[in-house]
Amino acid sequence: MSAPATTATTWQWPADVLAFAAEHHLEAYLDPLLEVVRQLFPNPRQLKVFVAQDPELRDVRDIAFYVQVVDWDLPQIRAAHQQWSQALFRLCPAPVVCFFGLLLDVERS
Repeated sequence: MSAPATTATTWQWPADVLAFAAEHHLEAYLDPLLEVVRQLFPNPRQLKVFVAQDPELRDVRDIAFYVQVVDWDLPQIRAAHQQWSQALFRLCPAPVVCFFGLLLDVERS
């Protein structure tokens, strides 16, 4: 008898995110910040993490946590963003906070 199939997948960090994190000594913050995102957005339609290039400043990049949620209202969005900011400053020293961002995309059903 074969083992039952599982639908849970382990998180895989994109190679460019890992390389950027290693270059800037940010590896220790990746998993804790991902856990914060998962707590704040338990049922996202989409969750991606990537290295984002600043559209105006050529040498400025960060690790962006992109989260798409459905039918959130303004108070929910504000609360989640405030909690993200508090967690970011709790988990990361001030000099590295600028290397992380949250992109929240709110879709309407």
